[in-house]
Amino acid sequence: MKLMKKKALYSVLCIFPVLLLSLSACGGGGGTETPAANVTGSWHVTETITEASGICAQNIGTVSTWTGDAVQTGNNITVTVTSGDIAGATFAGTISGDHVDWQGTYPGSGGTVTITGTDVTVANTSFSGTSNWEWTDGVDSCSGQTNVTGTKV
Repeated sequence: MKLMKKKALYSVLCIFPVLLLSLSACGGGGGTETPAANVTGSWHVTETITEASGICAQNIGTVSTWTGDAVQTGNNITVTVTSGDIAGATFAGTISGDHVDWQGTYPGSGGTVTITGTDVTVANTSFSGTSNWEWTDGVDSCSGQTNVTGTKV
């Protein structure tokens, strides 16, 4: 009887690590991974400047709107602005679960605006969050943050 208990224990101890490795390799070793939100489609976006430094401080409260087409490949996105205040701009970014981050550069206010990072959360057909940006005309520069909301159209 003792020998059978030892064999049974030995079998469990040998099989458990193999089972654990199998589950880990398949993504079932604990924790759940959230699939990336699907953002492909046309979006209407509203941005409101909430923070700005230097000469851009006068623009706090300024509202800008645009419509863009998002194309998603896996966890990567490209957004092409089709109409509005920044028509022609293109942004590239990534999606992790329901969080989207994009960057890009476009002409604006006599200089160049660079979106250095965006952190928005997607919920079905809408998103909201913030965007950090920098502006320069080659002589002057400033930076700030914008509240961003979007609705799928």
